[in-house]
Amino acid sequence: LDGMLAAAQGQGTVEALQVSAQDITAEYFDLEVRLGTQAQLESRLLELLDRPSNELKDLLEIERELARVRGQIDQMEGRRRFWDHQVALATLRVELFEPGPIIAGDEGGVLQTLGTALRDAGNNFVLALAFVVSSLGGLVPVAGALVVVIWIVLRLRSRWRKTP
Repeated sequence: LDGMLAAAQGQGTVEALQVSAQDITAEYFDLEVRLGTQAQLESRLLELLDRPSNELKDLLEIERELARVRGQIDQMEGRRRFWDHQVALATLRVELFEPGPIIAGDEGGVLQTLGTALRDAGNNFVLALAFVVSSLGGLVPVAGALVVVIWIVLRLRSRWRKTP
């Protein structure tokens, strides 16, 4: 997180920064205690289940209670795994804004602003020209192949027409 924050701050001026965390130590400790208690209850129910003197209704009741306890244990272990996983994650929201347009009278006066505008216009023209050239570089081979195919089709068509 610290590395990402430093990298994001290096991209421009930081206007606002907010870092927050949620302390779940008490909840995590409470979950561990409840999990231990439920594990002890599960162990005790398993002991009761193994008694030879159990009747069928007792066995069914113990099984029902054991299923409920096991469900709670699974739920708590899932919550603990979720928290363990969340400790390693963070959410970073970055909003970037482009600087405002250069206006007359802003550092250097009208002539510097005009020079900057002309330089930007020249750069944009070169970029547009480079785009056209690179696009043509991709289209010329396709157009050449298309001309060859059309020429072959026309030659075959003229031969078919000449053949009586």
